[in-house]
Amino acid sequence: MSKQQINRPSAAFIASAWTALLLGAVAYLVGLFNAEMLLNEKGYYLTLLLFGLFSAVSLQKSVRDRLCCARCCCCWWGCGTRPCC
Repeated sequence: MSKQQINRPSAAFIASAWTALLLGAVAYLVGLFNAEMLLNEKGYYLTLLLFGLFSAVSLQKSVRDRLCCARCCCCWWGCGTRPCC
């Protein structure tokens, strides 16, 4: 059995992706800190940011697992509890 070759992103792409994520999160949090809202409203928007980050990472992992033919829950693909491959 030969292992499937997986294309890896370049170091420059990884660095720019992390930089964009960090700058975006910092700008969002600074804006949230400076906003004149009640504390519970700020918590709501912070929770939205955290849920959005979690869902993006979860979807990315599911796509990667599907490409690698690893077993995953398939919640993004609508196939119930069967393995992806």
